[in-house]
Amino acid sequence: MDGDAFVGVREHMRRICDRIYIIDLGGEGHGTRREENVFAIQTPVAIFIGYRKQKSSMDTPAIIRYIRIKGTREEKLQKLETIYSSERLKWQPISNGWQDSFKPKIKNEFTLWPQITDLFPWQNNGVQCKRTWVIGPSEEVLVARWQALLASSNRSYAMRESGDRTIDLPQNDLLFPDVKLPAIKTLKNESHQSIIRYSHRSFDRQYLLADNRLISRPRPNLWQTHNENQIYFATLFSYPLEDGPAITVCPNIPDLDYFRGSAGAKVVMPLYRNVEATDPNILPGLYVAGFLMLRSRHYTEGRRKSDLPCRLSSSRQHRHD
Repeated sequence: MDGDAFVGVREHMRRICDRIYIIDLGGEGHGTRREENVFAIQTPVAIFIGYRKQKSSMDTPAIIRYIRIKGTREEKLQKLETIYSSERLKWQPISNGWQDSFKPKIKNEFTLWPQITDLFPWQNNGVQCKRTWVIGPSEEVLVARWQALLASSNRSYAMRESGDRTIDLPQNDLLFPDVKLPAIKTLKNESHQSIIRYSHRSFDRQYLLADNRLISRPRPNLWQTHNENQIYFATLFSYPLEDGPAITVCPNIPDLDYFRGSAGAKVVMPLYRNVEATDPNILPGLYVAGFLMLRSRHYTEGRRKSDLPCRLSSSRQHRHD
């Protein structure tokens, strides 16, 4: 009802219907805000009723009314059985923008804050190796594993091949993209590629054998913009947050599941968009406004110039109601 992937569906329904009634029964079975479902599933459900007149206009958005029924499974079913007329329900109006959510907007101070994805327009997946042995607690461990791979009589098995990474496939170097790395099956006693510090999980830095032949989803754009001044912000968008940090920060290239060990999907927000660290990944207008605000306060009020991070922290994630 409110996902970004269904904006076209919502627009289509607004065009073909004159009036829409939505009875939201909830029933989220994942994450931290779980609720009983009327069915034996973990996906929230709703009753959608739409109709149109014989001479309706597709250029006029449908009028939408919404109601949320909460409680246990039995309480929800009992409430549904008592509904004999739509006039007896306390409907909430829904905005009529073509692609707007089918849920009512929550009016409070929190919803007035900008979304963090609006402040940091570029979000990216972290690195997905698809084999754990290329990540280790020390450089020495990774060197030993590389040597064991080359010494193996069955390199295909030792490598743990995947569809996009096999011992037969050459790849471009991650740090020097113009350099072509030969297929692993052709190697003899060649030395390993670069070993770098790696943000494996929040507060857990490891080392990574940065070899494109061994990493299934290296995310080249992260490598191409990485520099000593780069900072990566990570949070969780696919599920509601629970007790604990809402965002973590790291200076090294992060793993796909860096934030919490699972559910990573475009949760990494680099601070800079280029390797020279001259193009910040910050909404341009915000960057200029923040600079002017700090300069004004510095010269007119004598206040400290570190207010901007505090302002940036007053942002919110996507809502998961």
